Amino acid sequence: MQLVIRYFYNREHSDQDRWAAQHKSIQAALRRLQETARIHEYGVQEHKEAFPTGEDEREFFKQLADFSLRHHVALAQIFGSRKHGFSYLPPQFLLVYSAGQLAEVFPCRVGNTEISILDFLARLEKGEAWTSTSYRVGKKSKHEEMIERILDNPATLEAGLTLHGKSVHVSQGFGEVGIIDLVFLDKSGTYLLVEVKVKPDEIDKAIGQVLRHRDLFARQNFLERNKLRIGIACPFIPVQARAICEAAGIEAFELSKV
Repeated sequence: MQLVIRYFYNREHSDQDRWAAQHKSIQAALRRLQETARIHEYGVQEHKEAFPTGEDEREFFKQLADFSLRHHVALAQIFGSRKHGFSYLPPQFLLVYSAGQLAEVFPCRVGNTEISILDFLARLEKGEAWTSTSYRVGKKSKHEEMIERILDNPATLEAGLTLHGKSVHVSQGFGEVGIIDLVFLDKSGTYLLVEVKVKPDEIDKAIGQVLRHRDLFARQNFLERNKLRIGIACPFIPVQARAICEAAGIEAFELSKV
């Protein structure tokens, strides 16, 4: 997967101590990523060079608004304000391209969490997923209660699991959006994506969900899909459903003890 990153900055802000230090850190991280072949190439450009006219900025803001809508990530408060919408270039921002298409924009806000440029670059450098925010809020349903009980004792699924994220938001273009119930790292450092269902008659739906979520999670985090594990957790999993899961490469976790 060849990634191209474009880094944009405001020279006036970059003379200030806070932004100057971050500016250097971002460029150093980009150099390391290219040296280790984590990215194909990168570019660094000052705002005035990239967007020399007001019309250039307005066209860019239209692209961002469309991207934000399709990917379900919040950018308006970073690239503007509540009153004026997309109208402002932040001091520093990244555009990440995959296969020639805009794949991600940083900083961005997913749910209640803002992901900074350096947060993303650090995860990319380590080969880790950056989508790890808790997205759902509100009154707990039976489904949420079951998730909480699993989190109280992840060994219910298997020993050695470490939580990476709960209700993890993933998305790509054309309205492809998903929420992964639980994402763990196993003892070997492999991601395990788990879809939790309350009733056995929901398992057919879960099979399609977890396969789709694996694809979205892999693409959004620039990971190899075949290096991710996926599973379905339910209080009872019928024999027929187990066989279907096995054939699809999905692990079945029966939660009779939860």
